Amino acid sequence: MKQTIQAPGPLATKRLDASPRGRGVIAFLFMLGAIGFADKSITGYLSVPIIKEFHLSSVQWGILSGSFFWLFSISSILFGAWSDRIGTTRVLSLVAMIWTLVQIATGFVASFPLLLLSRVALGIGEGPYTGQAMTAAAKWLPRERRGLGLALVSCGNLIGPAILTPLLIVLAASHGWRIVFLLLGICSLLWLIGWLLVGREGPGSEDAIGKEALIESRQKNAWTGLLPLLFSRNILLITLATFAAYWMQGLSVNWLAAYMINVRHLQLVWAGAAGSLVVLCTCLVQIMSSMLADRWFRRTSKLRVYVATMCAALVLTAALNYSAVLVAPVALSILCLCLQPSGAVFSTAGTLIVHLTPTKHQGTVQGVSIALATIGAIVSPILAGFLLQAAGKNLAQGFQTVYLLSALLFVFIALAAFAGIRPQGEREI
Repeated sequence: MKQTIQAPGPLATKRLDASPRGRGVIAFLFMLGAIGFADKSITGYLSVPIIKEFHLSSVQWGILSGSFFWLFSISSILFGAWSDRIGTTRVLSLVAMIWTLVQIATGFVASFPLLLLSRVALGIGEGPYTGQAMTAAAKWLPRERRGLGLALVSCGNLIGPAILTPLLIVLAASHGWRIVFLLLGICSLLWLIGWLLVGREGPGSEDAIGKEALIESRQKNAWTGLLPLLFSRNILLITLATFAAYWMQGLSVNWLAAYMINVRHLQLVWAGAAGSLVVLCTCLVQIMSSMLADRWFRRTSKLRVYVATMCAALVLTAALNYSAVLVAPVALSILCLCLQPSGAVFSTAGTLIVHLTPTKHQGTVQGVSIALATIGAIVSPILAGFLLQAAGKNLAQGFQTVYLLSALLFVFIALAAFAGIRPQGEREI
């Protein structure tokens, strides 16, 4: 069944900027992303002391590393559906509470089973973050500023690993790996205290329907009319585009350092510096891309500009990453990686979902979309591992194969999304 709901004109709202409280909410969401993704990135660097202390085999470490994602997607869906009933503010409070308890507990674990349990529990807590942060931020943003606002929130996921991880590595080297998780737990607790003072549901939660209707909708079955929306062409293609962005994120997080060290022959310190530079530049490119998309939207009043931006970002990401493994100069390779606009896919996709989804279902749709899209970050490093192993000693050729296949996938998804996503003038349910 397809129901067409006419969307209000893109520039119908008089708000041109977020309110002071809205800016505070966005800043807090940025900080929470930095804390969460710093935890993700630091774990790999702590592998040596953890393996040594618990006498873990390679298989056990592999299980421990993957356990974070065992319930990650499921929790994203369940918490997303729950947020449509109780609000994103409360769900994010619960997320921060889980992070606080689990991270502090990790600093005291005394056995491998308890360490494994802590990673699974942290995955449950972090699964809902991205979808709920996007939904919460969008409620405070005027429609013509959502691209930039969501890009700023998303950049917290990049700034955390780029800035906090090196500091945490130094701290772990001098005080042991447990202090890292204790410190992250304290940061999560301080964030939670501040969020309880600042966090509120934004006025955007009442844009599409009145306050009383919103409360009534949360009391009804959250899945009524939801499945046709989740399986609509627009939402599926947006999710597929986000899948591609997570695909590249999985490759970068798991294989970029290995590429710089083994193929480009950089020392560990310089490889880490190159990785941080790439992350910071990617964040800057994401913000600039989102600003241009918002400006284009204000001039044209057409939501298709976000589709065009998202698809262009996919194609450019494909071209630049493949070029990075083809060019000979190391500096030029790093420059190609720095210019990739893959991060713009996250902010534009989140913006489109907010525009295309009724207010009462935004949390659920964001949660399901992110849950499915993150599969890309799980599959891509595994596939890369098989291809690199098949390449044997010729790792350069192996990486070229990995990024060529990724580029072809990205171009195909970009063409499908550009041809298939039709948001202008209606909400398709």
